[in-house]
Amino acid sequence: MVFPGAAWEDYERVSAGAIGCPWVRKGIGVKRGDGVKLSPAGKAVASLLLTAFMVLSLPRPFPGDLPAGAQPVSPPRVALTFDDGYNYDHRIFDYLTSQGIRATCFLIGSWMERNPSSVKEMADRGWEICNHTYHHAPLTKVPDDRIRWEVSACQDVIRRITGQDLPLMRPPGGFIDDRVRAVISSMGFTPVMWSLDSMDARSPAPPLPERISFMVNHSRDGSIILFHLGGRGTLEMVTGVVEGLKRRGFVFVTVGELYGIRSMIRGGDIGTGVPSPAGNWYFAEGTARKGFECWFSIFNPSPEEAKVLVEFFASRGKVSREYRVASGQRITLNANSEVGLDCDFSCLVSSATPVVAERSLYFQRNGGMNGATVGTGSPVLSPRWIFPLGQMGVKLEDYLFIFNPGQEDTRVQLELYGPGGLSGEKELSVPPEGRASLDLSGSFQGPAATVVLSASRPLAAERACYFDTGGGSGGGFLVPGFTEKMEEWYFPEGTTRFNTRNYLHLFNPNSTADLVEVTLISGEDRVGEMVTLDPWSVVTLDISRYFPGEERDFSLRLRALLPLVTSRTVFFNDGNALGGSTDPGTTPFNPRSFYAEGCTANGYCQWLVLFNSLERASHVEVVYFLPNREEHRKYEVGPFSRVTVNVGEEVGAEHEVSIAVNGEAGVCSERALYFSRPAF
Repeated sequence: MVFPGAAWEDYERVSAGAIGCPWVRKGIGVKRGDGVKLSPAGKAVASLLLTAFMVLSLPRPFPGDLPAGAQPVSPPRVALTFDDGYNYDHRIFDYLTSQGIRATCFLIGSWMERNPSSVKEMADRGWEICNHTYHHAPLTKVPDDRIRWEVSACQDVIRRITGQDLPLMRPPGGFIDDRVRAVISSMGFTPVMWSLDSMDARSPAPPLPERISFMVNHSRDGSIILFHLGGRGTLEMVTGVVEGLKRRGFVFVTVGELYGIRSMIRGGDIGTGVPSPAGNWYFAEGTARKGFECWFSIFNPSPEEAKVLVEFFASRGKVSREYRVASGQRITLNANSEVGLDCDFSCLVSSATPVVAERSLYFQRNGGMNGATVGTGSPVLSPRWIFPLGQMGVKLEDYLFIFNPGQEDTRVQLELYGPGGLSGEKELSVPPEGRASLDLSGSFQGPAATVVLSASRPLAAERACYFDTGGGSGGGFLVPGFTEKMEEWYFPEGTTRFNTRNYLHLFNPNSTADLVEVTLISGEDRVGEMVTLDPWSVVTLDISRYFPGEERDFSLRLRALLPLVTSRTVFFNDGNALGGSTDPGTTPFNPRSFYAEGCTANGYCQWLVLFNSLERASHVEVVYFLPNREEHRKYEVGPFSRVTVNVGEEVGAEHEVSIAVNGEAGVCSERALYFSRPAF
């Protein structure tokens, strides 16, 4: 492709060491002399001065990191950007993909035409492909019509290969003036510069550790960091910057997100599987309102086909659907399509052949309460439910959903318990084949508390909490209550990495005091304490404090003198996923566990944690059920230790996956599923 009447041959690129002028006219050379000879001491001083100059002269963006009028948010956001395409180091892409991080690339059109598969691979994984002109032209040195052609030709290549058409472009070399800016803007493009330069295209440059430290310590909300796909030491710097910014609590976004052109939902869920398939699954909460997207995954681990009836008890009437699920397969239903928009509902999944059913509820609420919650319903109805929760220092919108699938009105009594015991009571009635929704925040005075529900007939109940951690960020979780209390509970997954906060809620539903041993297991270390629970009271522990200032993975064990109920809330920010989750824990006495929902597609990261509570090693078989095959794996879990499995590495990317864990009594598991996906 040649620009009409162009004299592009009149230009050539000089070495990256020609700071500030990457392009010169051919024939205009620089005569090199013998130079000044320096002593070793003189060379050291010169090197120090050059390093100081390079660091202090880091380019600043135009017109700034964030668009005009944008306000900083918490947690802070940072965008990683990559220029050019020359000498593309695929390891950079592999590393960021393994971390669930999407980047923004400003690529040269001519390079993209020669490497379409690489460009499409980036786009397919959610990376933004943006304009960097067709020939890497120095725009301040070419006429207006040349600028228009360079930008238009590059954008045509992007559309043809990726289908993307973002109005973002970066002038090669960062050369821009008022004339260039006016031409670019008249074409509908926003010029994107950078806040911090990795200097991976400069030579000489300061040592890698100094540049990594500078970028990590000087990033702020809205920072844009410049790298090159084929730069010097780029992979090492990207790895160091990502790890450092995660520790500082940053979230990695694309430039399109930063500029408000694209919107993403980020979140995740941590939870235990179910010990066996069941013939019925009850879900008290479901909604197809604006800002919500509700899905059901139904997995059949049985050897024969399952005929499944799904009944939606919606506010506008009952909707019934029948499905067939082949052995070892799962189906995924979009409840918004099945029920219709703008209505609330409860759901019953039933099958003569036992199945496993889970619900995924994605949400976009006002005030930054965006995310998702994933988990099973209840396989049974009960006249009594307990929802343990305590104080965590965040603002909560707290709701209780009660589903009555029977044919008669059901009377319900609610009791709220805090650290001092009973703090409130309320009575209500739930109509037949109907549901009740209660705003706990508005119905009771005081902070979040444990809820005990007693009903005149068996029913299903769930609790939803949407939270605001401040600065316009938050999430939510949705969990069924407890029908049983036990003396021993386990949470296989736990971490203090990347500013993760962990809260343990202990509720004593007994008329006498209870004593609980809390133990965190991390490698060879055992830490914890003994906690006394007054009768009918709740205690919340900040368990992250057991490893102050340390980044640890751990598992958690509770042992009590009297049966109790417990749950664990986690607020996480791993640099890509941001949100929170509450799960009820598990027992080590069920040798099997099942997970219907699982995904390794673009933007999703799934982990399976196996914990062995025995004093000897144990072997665990995990079966991964994929759309067209099964993958069997065996893992050895050492005594009183855990194994963490990256599901994506086991089965590959772009898969929906259900899981069956087959172990022995004494081994338990948890699934952690994090995601970053386009908003709906």
